[in-house]
Amino acid sequence: MGRSLCDVLVKKATIADIANGRIVHDVDIAVDSGYIVDIGRHLKARALHVRQAREGIYVPGFIDSHVHIESSFLSPAGFSDLVLPFGTTTAVVDPHEIANVAGQTGLDYMLKASAEIPLDVRFMLPSCVPASPFESSGATLSAKDLEPYFQNDRILGLAEVMDVPAVLSGNEDMLKKLALARLSGKVVDGHAPLLFGSELAAYAAVGVRSDHEGS
Repeated sequence: MGRSLCDVLVKKATIADIANGRIVHDVDIAVDSGYIVDIGRHLKARALHVRQAREGIYVPGFIDSHVHIESSFLSPAGFSDLVLPFGTTTAVVDPHEIANVAGQTGLDYMLKASAEIPLDVRFMLPSCVPASPFESSGATLSAKDLEPYFQNDRILGLAEVMDVPAVLSGNEDMLKKLALARLSGKVVDGHAPLLFGSELAAYAAVGVRSDHEGS
């Protein structure tokens, strides 16, 4: 509303109105602390820096809400170089594949390697390492192993809980992981194909808030 200074005011931009499917010209964009705080024609916003828009069309950055970077066979920096030019500015990653091979070493590598790249990388902690009791993984991540990571601001929650039998049978370590996520104020993602009725209700009751499979 113009009552306080924002960081940047971009004048006379051409934007893609993704809500209404149209191109709009001569639009001002106010940005503060990395967020678009206002948008419209002839904004009254006051800014520390006022810039005239460059040629081209301004669009909001895309957020990839679930991806396994290691599936691309790229490092976080290489993945960043690939997706940024196409508009993806943030990725929420689940490094469960590298964690199933290298455990905490792999998880620590992903956190460190993505810390200072242009892409904003946030994490969901791998919930099932190994994915099931019958998997021959290279590592195990217990609730005790994961506990300190929940204090990291880049960790958003617990990734897709694919070991449904462990949840439904009340596996102690799995329930501890779910409890740690809730107590830390983090979210829990699900992975529950073909789960119905009372089993689905029990699965949701432990704090799972989404279903990776959508089935």
